[in-house]
Amino acid sequence: MNRFGILLLAMLIIVVVLCIYGSVTSPDRRETVEKPVVAEVEPDLYPVRVKDKWGFMDNEGNILIKPKFQLAVSQLGIHYAPAFGEKLAPVMMDDKWGYIDRDGEFVIEPEYNAALPFIDGIARVSFGDASSMKWGVIDKQAKYIINPRFDIIQPFEDGLATVANVDEKGVYTWGFVDTSGKVVIDLKFSDAFGFSDGLAGVNTVTKKTTSGGFIDKSGAYIIAPKFDKAYEFSEGLG
Repeated sequence: MNRFGILLLAMLIIVVVLCIYGSVTSPDRRETVEKPVVAEVEPDLYPVRVKDKWGFMDNEGNILIKPKFQLAVSQLGIHYAPAFGEKLAPVMMDDKWGYIDRDGEFVIEPEYNAALPFIDGIARVSFGDASSMKWGVIDKQAKYIINPRFDIIQPFEDGLATVANVDEKGVYTWGFVDTSGKVVIDLKFSDAFGFSDGLAGVNTVTKKTTSGGFIDKSGAYIIAPKFDKAYEFSEGLG
């Protein structure tokens, strides 16, 4: 085959390849790919005070729930939660706490002395005055998951919550309950932290010594109490 024939054959191959490529990638013949459906998440609302009343605004500063409450809290202590993270927010009215929806209407009537935001479908609430206050846990129907009988209840971590009671001398003892309110590890520690990676830091204080170690969910020591202080266990470290 002469040079002209080779050139002509090469041009023919290029034309064929371009035709095939065009048929595959042509917009008219390209397979339709459905876009994934992304669930729309409602943005949180933020407590705002106007004069002596509290309401809620969005992240652009628009007041969506008229200020009419004594107090509105979105976070307390070291455990943070959005006010409307689960579509209910704790507010105070007439010196009692309850829960409102995003329309500003009470879904759980104000009857508690204190109330914290819902996390994973449950919320910590308390009854009693400052000297006799006890904490329990309710669900979104205001049904008690844990009756108010503890002086302190921390959020659930790894299925267990750290709880404490204080005696007449002001001495705290700490233990753990499950989501049904059953005490699964007796209140016997001087201090305790929530479970993480299956372990919890606990401490015991006596008149002479303070010792800390790490227990599993049965209450057995996995790391002996040989430290001055044990904290929350995380990523293999205490």
